[in-house]
Amino acid sequence: MPSRFASGAKSSSVSRANAGVWDQVATVEGELQEKDRLLLMTDALAQWFLAEAEMGRRPWAALAKVTTPEQFAAYIDCLRAGGALRNDDVTLVSVEVAA
Repeated sequence: MPSRFASGAKSSSVSRANAGVWDQVATVEGELQEKDRLLLMTDALAQWFLAEAEMGRRPWAALAKVTTPEQFAAYIDCLRAGGALRNDDVTLVSVEVAA
């Protein structure tokens, strides 16, 4: 799995623990087009996602097929059972740009 998750900036729910975090955040600017999709995910899912992409797979396509909370839970359980996803909290927010 990508080593970039082993270290680096980590945000905390305790605000005083976040000193210096924003100094390490990178930003990118651009314009979103109609039907573009942003996938925002917690670290365990992002680690799986990037590993899949680096192996030439299309994790975004797999996640697009998951359309209900029940399907999402089953998919996450399957990934964990197969050892592809570490057992950690998992959140996914999918945002599609409307016309």
